[in-house]
Amino acid sequence: MSYPIFAIPSGSLKGPTMEVLRAAGIPLEDPTPDDQLGVFEGWRFQVVDRIDLTRMMNQRLIHAGITGEDIFWNKLPTRGVGMATLETYSRVSKRPVEYVLAVRKGEERFYQDLCKDSDNGHGEVCVGAELHNLAFDRLKDKYPKRFHIKRLYGKEEAALQLKFCDVLFVARETGNTLRAYGHEVVEREVFYSRPVLLNDPDARDDLINDLPYRISEALKKND
Repeated sequence: MSYPIFAIPSGSLKGPTMEVLRAAGIPLEDPTPDDQLGVFEGWRFQVVDRIDLTRMMNQRLIHAGITGEDIFWNKLPTRGVGMATLETYSRVSKRPVEYVLAVRKGEERFYQDLCKDSDNGHGEVCVGAELHNLAFDRLKDKYPKRFHIKRLYGKEEAALQLKFCDVLFVARETGNTLRAYGHEVVEREVFYSRPVLLNDPDARDDLINDLPYRISEALKKND
């Protein structure tokens, strides 16, 4: 039997999302080898690559799902998609995920170059980011002439350490990873990302309509 698919994002949001959905009364199973999480109330739940989530929704390969605002704004859906902001949940903090700019320790000059209005002969500053579209959108009006974006794959903090970029646009919850690599945060609050519920309007039903409330009530019980 074919069911509409509800996507759980891979990465750091996967575990907390599964926990909060279980607390909201959705009995997700442990992932199978092909990332299936079971069927509930007419929906098949499965884990999908967080970067591909909006692309899959564009192609109607999935019909609803939870992801971060950062993923949503990095690649906007090309068709009508419903979006509801959820209360923030995380193993680490109840605050939204904060995006910051960071540099290698002792190399603040790259950030200083980024902040200058005129060319000082050093050339453009290279800003590295996994979510390159989001980084460009957040920085283009503030630093219109002084940078270019390099898309990073894998561990972003390591890419900065290896000098693949001069400045890093990166998500931070505790800052432990940045500190472990010896990097310094030079600008905070560049962007905040909260969990969001996306859905295909044609597939909306009682489960999707009620889910933000159910998640909110589950989080209150855990306080």
